[in-house]
Amino acid sequence: MNKTILISPIIIALFFSISLYLKSSKKNYHFKILGNYFILYVILFTSMTVVGMFNNDSSIENFVAISSFLFFTISITIPPTFYLYVVYLSDLKDEKLKYHYYLPLLLLIINCISFTSFLINTDENSYTHELVSSFATGANLLAILFIFPIQNVYYILKTIKIYQHHKIEINKVFSYKKGIDLKWMLHYILGYIIFIIGLYLTQLAPKISLHIPIRIFLSAYFLYIGIKGLKQYRVTFKEDNHTVDNDEKTVPSDELKQKIINAMTTNELFLDSELTVHKLAKTINSNSKYISNIINTELNQNFAAFINTYRIEKAKDLLIDNDYDNYTIEAISKEVGFNSKSAFNIAFKKITSQTPSEYRKN
Repeated sequence: MNKTILISPIIIALFFSISLYLKSSKKNYHFKILGNYFILYVILFTSMTVVGMFNNDSSIENFVAISSFLFFTISITIPPTFYLYVVYLSDLKDEKLKYHYYLPLLLLIINCISFTSFLINTDENSYTHELVSSFATGANLLAILFIFPIQNVYYILKTIKIYQHHKIEINKVFSYKKGIDLKWMLHYILGYIIFIIGLYLTQLAPKISLHIPIRIFLSAYFLYIGIKGLKQYRVTFKEDNHTVDNDEKTVPSDELKQKIINAMTTNELFLDSELTVHKLAKTINSNSKYISNIINTELNQNFAAFINTYRIEKAKDLLIDNDYDNYTIEAISKEVGFNSKSAFNIAFKKITSQTPSEYRKN
């Protein structure tokens, strides 16, 4: 039973890594990064298991040595991969992968050279063997005791910052939150923090009784993140490729403001549940940056709040319209452009201080 619990995170992580690799493409590169995140765990826990079970078996000492080297290298590869998944998923910064992997690559090279040296020079008492062994041991201890914790603090803070930035940006670009509001990412971050704490605990007190609850937690964490990750597509903020005429660039702010309002009042663009600032820009032959600036400065709202104001006004009319008496609250929410009942209820109460049901009843 204990062995099953110990290897279950490895099996689950392997399953999701393969599933994510199969789903990845050039447009959906975030699937591949999350797949890498899972496969790193597979290698990490496999190496830990090998070292723990066969450390005293001289017949496979080379295999144990490789596993030990892999443990240290993979440990400092996981933090940047954890961070880069959030970056690629939220599409907020252009990050170059290679800069984040210099340290893991350097440690990998050191360990490869050390292992090759051990294979060539089998005399453990020789000066060269002792020198290489001391250097490799020092490099790996430096990685796990200093680089690894510094990495985690750095990347966790940067990941939280990216998530907070994402929450702000979605309200500037999208009029909806379904599929683009990465609330589950908080669980992704929190689970990673618990894993790091658990990893240190298992190393400080390497008892099987402590390993089991950590592995149970990781199994649940991998299942949750894997299922969510397979459903989550990249949230793209930079879709504005619309070309604006030179005359449009000189349109006075009052005129552009009126065009935006007309698009809402006359054309009722807010009824589109998938409306974004980019779609609005194309409709009125403008640029999303100009529109965002007008809405923020002239109307003192972000894009999502601006659109929801019109949706709620329309909903108020429908809720007291006799022709819509048989419509449920959820049906009316879809009629006015909301893609979820909960989002409609929250927006409605925020604007009217009443729930849709209370408003209809009163």
